Amino acid sequence: MKQRQYQIAGMNCKHCVVRVEQAVASITGVSQVHVELEPGRLELLADEGIVSDQLIQDAVSNAGYQAKPMQ
Repeated sequence: MKQRQYQIAGMNCKHCVVRVEQAVASITGVSQVHVELEPGRLELLADEGIVSDQLIQDAVSNAGYQAKPMQ
């Protein structure tokens, strides 16, 4: 398991936070998800052999937002 962080663009309320959390939590291999409205950050714990950055970005995009990996 590896902890990862992403910058999330487009969130402006607590409902946005819930949508992003639900979208990412539904991915197989993700075990913990935490989203902060300010500063627009997603933190998660995921199985690095299963969960790619692209998979996370696609899930967030499908929820209506943009995700960019943080270094």
